[in-house]
Amino acid sequence: MLSATNRGRLIGIIALAGVLTLAATPVVQSPQDAIIVFYRVRTVDPVKAQTSRIRRIFDRTAPLDPDQDPTIYQMTAGGATRLAIIAKGEFFELHVRPGHYAFSWTSGPARGEQTVISVKAGQRAFVQVQFRRITEVAAQTAMMDLKDLQPTSDVRVFDSAVRIPPDILSARQPVVPAPAPSDDTASAQQPSLKEAGTTPSPPQQEIVIREDLPKRTLGWIQQTYLKQSIIVRGSVDRGMLVDWNGARKDANGYKRDVRSISAKYRGQMANVIAIQMPDEKTISEHNVEDPSFELVAQFADGMLGMTATGFEFLADRAKLASEQKQREAEMTKNLPLIVGKPL
Repeated sequence: MLSATNRGRLIGIIALAGVLTLAATPVVQSPQDAIIVFYRVRTVDPVKAQTSRIRRIFDRTAPLDPDQDPTIYQMTAGGATRLAIIAKGEFFELHVRPGHYAFSWTSGPARGEQTVISVKAGQRAFVQVQFRRITEVAAQTAMMDLKDLQPTSDVRVFDSAVRIPPDILSARQPVVPAPAPSDDTASAQQPSLKEAGTTPSPPQQEIVIREDLPKRTLGWIQQTYLKQSIIVRGSVDRGMLVDWNGARKDANGYKRDVRSISAKYRGQMANVIAIQMPDEKTISEHNVEDPSFELVAQFADGMLGMTATGFEFLADRAKLASEQKQREAEMTKNLPLIVGKPL
């Protein structure tokens, strides 16, 4: 029987897990999936560290604390997904489907503050994390760096797709077969026919690979975003919203203006009124997966804005208002489960 104190701790842990667990059920890793390994080296050259401290004294734009532990975010259509916090001398794996993925050390990256990693089925990519820098490195370099590293602590992992294997190098080592047992040992371990018939071995778990994921063609993107409310995002430069331009209606759709739109529209709601192919694209490319396209949105004051992008970068430009409301509702619902509970 659990004591009252232990029961309280157990309830708090279960409640906290309910808040942090994603809605999707984790999928068993299959050979068709890919792995992205994030790691951070343990030591920094003392001369470079001293130079960095001197530079911070005279340069106010320099990083405030290059020794702090960065948080890794994955940029998705719903915004920034927090993966894990990684300290020096640590690593973790991210299991993904083949494709293109964008990562950053901030939830609202500006231009140049995110890195895109492309992986194929069965591929293992390696990413070195530094303060305010994420860089893909060659496998040979990564394996040398990973020899002295340890897994990230599970208390700093926030996404179910993150794995923390005990040894990153063990997956690349050949399996040594166990020595063959002697005749006496084999006979002693051999079950009788009666025992074998009454206690059958359990069947192996079937690995199911999802094939129902929609292809992100232009038609799917139009179905998902057209006539929907979005929250306009993007970085600001000199009072203008980067990657967004004004737009105007013409006979063939919408044309992009040369001028950018004001930074005041960042964070405002707008309605998506058109998703179209760029002028240089043809109608035959409508069925291409992950195409380039133009999204046109209208603000409450009638202003038309257009952004030219691809699906993997769309999260930097816009976020569905329905997803934002859903996330806020989940936080409001689950917050009472952990407030005031012992952990």
